[in-house]
Amino acid sequence: MAERIPQDIADQKERLTVAQINKNTAEKARCAYCSLGCAYISLSDFHRAIEYHNRHLSIAKEVGSRACEGTANGNLGVAYQSLNELQRAIEYHNRHLSIAKEVGSRACEGTAYGNLGVAYQSLNQLQRAIEYHKQHLSITRKSVVGQEKDLPMVISASLINPSANSNEQ
Repeated sequence: MAERIPQDIADQKERLTVAQINKNTAEKARCAYCSLGCAYISLSDFHRAIEYHNRHLSIAKEVGSRACEGTANGNLGVAYQSLNELQRAIEYHNRHLSIAKEVGSRACEGTAYGNLGVAYQSLNQLQRAIEYHKQHLSITRKSVVGQEKDLPMVISASLINPSANSNEQ
């Protein structure tokens, strides 16, 4: 999969070029910036990812797309979390959550709760992390009712019983 990323980046840059000539510039550029940001996250080039996700966010605001603003905020949160800038990541994840609730996207709301849970877990604020993971799990359960698929495990054993991981010797 990683071997496809350079080709994906080239494809997205081509989409940007086409978007610049096309009358649908903002929408196509927004999509390309989002995709480029995600590709650079996959390559662990988080600073470049942030650059593209910020462009995505600017265009989403310019065209008034709240759902796309939410996605851009969530992606920025992931990038900052990857840089271990956890407080900044939490700010973006909270914006993502707020917008997801505003536009009624339960899937995005669940994603935001899950990302917040991971961020707080990284800060060793386990009770808070558990609450966010429970919200994520609740939304996930509701979205798969009646479907034949496993629920993701979002609350790790280290959160449920942190002392289980400490082997005193």
